[in-house]
Amino acid sequence: MTSETKPDVLEQLRERARRSPLLRELAIEVAEAANGRVVLAVDPPASSVNGRGYIHGGFLFSICDTACAFACLSQSDGGVTQSAHITYVSPGKVGEILTVEAHEVARTRRSQTFDAKVLTPAGETVAIFRGIFQLVPKKPTA
Repeated sequence: MTSETKPDVLEQLRERARRSPLLRELAIEVAEAANGRVVLAVDPPASSVNGRGYIHGGFLFSICDTACAFACLSQSDGGVTQSAHITYVSPGKVGEILTVEAHEVARTRRSQTFDAKVLTPAGETVAIFRGIFQLVPKKPTA
């Protein structure tokens, strides 16, 4: 845990990941969470492999989108993905623990923009992602 990591936010995001059947299937662990920044550790399951034996692009997109959503939640009530783009740089391989680093790059009253990068254990870039999130305020409780 870095000095920036907020234990309460970190635990809230870890609990959210534990409660989600999809995120459990994606084998996501929230390693760090700070104000607008999240680091995930991901152990891609065998089901994430494409026909060529590499990590499927849809899996990489999902873990990047999740990292950005969690970075958004680390400092606000959260948002929903409005648009996103991914560039696949090199193949990811099953058996390698991938790191996904996401951080805020811009904010307006209604949206936040985040960048994410997927890295191999050797620090090689697998994918680069940019997501724009429409901010959604919490619903008032009755």
